[in-house]
Amino acid sequence: MGKGFVTFRDALRERPELSGSLCDEDASVFFPHRVMNLRKVYPYVPEKLNDVLLRFSAGFRIGYDSVAQCVDGLCDCAHGLGLPAG
Repeated sequence: MGKGFVTFRDALRERPELSGSLCDEDASVFFPHRVMNLRKVYPYVPEKLNDVLLRFSAGFRIGYDSVAQCVDGLCDCAHGLGLPAG
């Protein structure tokens, strides 16, 4: 997301009020110490972009079947932000 990875420790250090709201389902499937539900930490993250990230979280049950699906999701994000998606 441009600022590097956010760990649970970093998120709680930066925003202690998140202590009760971050959970295991917000973690990365591949790296459980990393937060994938970044809208909880940074509410300004666009919802569509967070939805793409959530596909890689422990709490999301439907992943991508192909790279093309991921690219389509990112193109939707870009389009929603008024950026070229090609």
